[in-house]
Amino acid sequence: EPLDKAGASEVSRMTPLLFDVRGIVPIGYAFFAFVLGVAVGMLVRRALVAMAVTVVVFTALQIAVPLLVRPYLLPPTTATVEITRDNLGGLMAEGPNSPLQVEVKSPDPGAWILTNETLDKSGNIVRNIAINAHQGACAPDPAAPGPAETCFEAIRQLGYEQRIVYHAADRFWPLQWIETGLYLLLGFGLAGFCFYRIRRNLT
Repeated sequence: EPLDKAGASEVSRMTPLLFDVRGIVPIGYAFFAFVLGVAVGMLVRRALVAMAVTVVVFTALQIAVPLLVRPYLLPPTTATVEITRDNLGGLMAEGPNSPLQVEVKSPDPGAWILTNETLDKSGNIVRNIAINAHQGACAPDPAAPGPAETCFEAIRQLGYEQRIVYHAADRFWPLQWIETGLYLLLGFGLAGFCFYRIRRNLT
């Protein structure tokens, strides 16, 4: 817990790599993987093949769930914010005359950011901010790290804002419980299938 708190501003424990090894979800993963191996072994009846199939299926789930399921287990929070020096997470240009690509930080430092996209003054999603980093005011500020304050004023005048979709840090335990419950439910379903197969084979 102290390490999680100390690193929250850099790497949130809500991010998939840390979420999967924290809290109680590893219990759900272990239970499901074990029962999955038993079920596959009952169907295949060849140990090495069953082990390979189990690893492939479980790995596919471990990739798919953080990308396709976990973000929608609870409704994420959406916020549209101005782009300022204080909330700037990243500002990149491919060259001195190239448009800018912007990312902002979440209002919650421990949040899991799902979407970080720039909107123009009409509310349309744009890939870049059409402000010239060389002719405009976004050259590096010698007095402070990053662009000068006039850069952010120019971005504001052009009507650009940033929309972020995220899960706040306090969603960690609710998501842990929900995802663990899903894996336990899948595991018990497979266990029921295993007992059904055993009874059918005995009869």
